[in-house]
Amino acid sequence: MELFVSYAREDAARVAPLAAGLEQHGWTVFWDRKIASGKSWHEVLEGALTRADRVIVVWSQYSIKSSFVRDEAARAQAREILVPVLLDDVPLPLGFGQIQTANLGGWSGDADAEAFRGL
Repeated sequence: MELFVSYAREDAARVAPLAAGLEQHGWTVFWDRKIASGKSWHEVLEGALTRADRVIVVWSQYSIKSSFVRDEAARAQAREILVPVLLDDVPLPLGFGQIQTANLGGWSGDADAEAFRGL
């Protein structure tokens, strides 16, 4: 199963342990840190988003303001493959509050932590 991780660039350091933990548990993870030099990032992202079996959208104080994250979340929601994750205590954007959200606020990055395993 391929997972696409959607997040705001400002959260890259906080998302890195999430991506690594998912990979540690055997998932194939795509996030934009893996785009090769010389590639068209929007084509690579669109292709990965289309191929994804699940899209993990990381909601934070930054991502709730990102039109890219909202667009990726809307596409995932339309395909019924959205898996929302909350990093900060923020209200979810309108239209995304109807799906159970994993709360990783305060998560230490431990891939064996109960909060992460619940994801």
